[in-house]
Amino acid sequence: MVHSLFTARSPSTSPPVFTRWANDFDDRRVCFRPNSRGVALYIAGALFGIGWLEFIDALIYTAIYNGKDDFFSVISIEDWICGILSTIGMIVAGSVDRSILTDGVYFHSTKVLWKARLLLFLGFTILACGLCGSVAVFVVKYALNNDEHPNHFYFGIAMIVQNSCILIR
Repeated sequence: MVHSLFTARSPSTSPPVFTRWANDFDDRRVCFRPNSRGVALYIAGALFGIGWLEFIDALIYTAIYNGKDDFFSVISIEDWICGILSTIGMIVAGSVDRSILTDGVYFHSTKVLWKARLLLFLGFTILACGLCGSVAVFVVKYALNNDEHPNHFYFGIAMIVQNSCILIR
């Protein structure tokens, strides 16, 4: 027995001392913790859907309350363009690969990094323009002229909620 310990060819052939404890190690989680990226994606999709559903709800409410003749005189392109701009800005900002921006070492050329930063800036600018446009339309069209159409105030608030939900996304 002692002779076999001294004649071993290399330490790698002898069994490790702590094999029993290494084999008993269990790296499974005790509690279920969902992937935070997956949860964030679901929340972002829900916010986007809530924003557009709020806008559609306001359209339906305005159409039912005022009738079809007055509906087309109240709702026009400036009511739609803010939500469309916010959606386009969200798509542009979401299309940028974040790994290009977060790499410590520039694996990509500086032109690619510059283009990614410019595209991200344009996306967030379009998002901000959509939100600012909805606030401006709300103030000019619905808040200042509230005595003319008192129930259209809800539609202006719905535009701000829609663009805020898309921006928070």
